[in-house]
Amino acid sequence: MAYAHTAAGVPVISGLAGSTHSDAGEVHRPPGCDSCTLRSGCLPRDLEQADLDAYSAIARLKRTIRRSAALFRAGDPLVAIYIVRSGTFKTMSTCDCGKQGITGFYLPGDIIGLDAFNDSVHPYDAIALEESEVCVILIQQLQRMASAVPVLQKQIVRALSREVSRAQTLLLTMGCMDAEQRVAQLLLSLAERYHRLGYAGDALLLHMTRDEIANHLGLSSETVSRVISRMRRKGLLTVHQRHIGFTDPARLIAASAR
Repeated sequence: MAYAHTAAGVPVISGLAGSTHSDAGEVHRPPGCDSCTLRSGCLPRDLEQADLDAYSAIARLKRTIRRSAALFRAGDPLVAIYIVRSGTFKTMSTCDCGKQGITGFYLPGDIIGLDAFNDSVHPYDAIALEESEVCVILIQQLQRMASAVPVLQKQIVRALSREVSRAQTLLLTMGCMDAEQRVAQLLLSLAERYHRLGYAGDALLLHMTRDEIANHLGLSSETVSRVISRMRRKGLLTVHQRHIGFTDPARLIAASAR
């Protein structure tokens, strides 16, 4: 494999998707992937050391995105994919009637931008819910390396599969579940994803508002508030502002699946 590098060993970069948005934040270069705590769930998880070093070189660029700023906008060309290093993002799509819907929430270790592989254009906006940081993986460099490293190809396919599965789960949630099931399913899913990152499995700090949760689940904000209050009265949850505690996970799981 051959990559163009600067004298410092960093890939030469001519442009970034979303970098035209003036409020997006700064670009910097911290240490590589071998010391990253997210590596076990990320694209280079199974790479041998030589390939890991090469991947670290193409993933060395990081961007800090301020709260409420756009990582990229719908219609931006696919120049890079982004791996969330810290913080939280939401993705938003606008339908023909002009109404915006939240299509997903992205946590540390998640990959943003895979949906653009088909048309090479981002189909939605990606907005930071808090100050966040992403690893920038230029798509041409990723494709060049993946063509030479089958293990990386496999990880990309897995990541695409997860995106498809997540989209199918959302369709199922919207089409077949009542309000309490939808809220329970989302809370449990977020808790499970945070637990894989090393956080406690019986508590959750929500980085999205109830309005955003309602939009994502196709409910009203009032309905979400009523459902959470009802779950608290049933002894399923404790709630303090955005801190959620799971006091009876088994019953909450049953509520999401009934």
